[in-house]
Amino acid sequence: MSSFKTLYLEKAGTAVFAPNAYNDDPRFRSIVREWKERVSSDVALLGVPFDHGVMLSGGRAGAAKAPDAIRAELRRYGTAYNPERNAALCRLSVVECGNIRVVRAQSRATHDRVSAAVRQILKSSEAVIVFGGGHDVTYATVRGLSQSAGRPVCGMNIDAHFDV
Repeated sequence: MSSFKTLYLEKAGTAVFAPNAYNDDPRFRSIVREWKERVSSDVALLGVPFDHGVMLSGGRAGAAKAPDAIRAELRRYGTAYNPERNAALCRLSVVECGNIRVVRAQSRATHDRVSAAVRQILKSSEAVIVFGGGHDVTYATVRGLSQSAGRPVCGMNIDAHFDV
């Protein structure tokens, strides 16, 4: 019997995690761990490399590359501690879920997978950050959030266009 993880998720092309050379200077990349079902975490990272909806509406392809591009930047992100605000990201449990196994050129099937993944991940994580894909991925993400029993629904859509 296949697990949820093998059916719906695949390893990201770019890893966020990298060991830290200095224990007294934690970096964001050194606190990210692989997601395991039923192991609690504060934040889960999930990529959706899908831009079929963008192309259907006449937009430019490329949003499917966003999850790995964002992970590459997160890997470069600096310290996990801000002394001015006494904010320590290293106090968070951050997990990497990988990418949704998208169904090429099939928005509905991919959206169903995104919604199912969000619901499953929220069983063990307080929050899920979904990145990549076109605007249509927001629908699937919010649907998964709204179907997670007993949880408030809130979200944020960050877009790379100049109109934001």
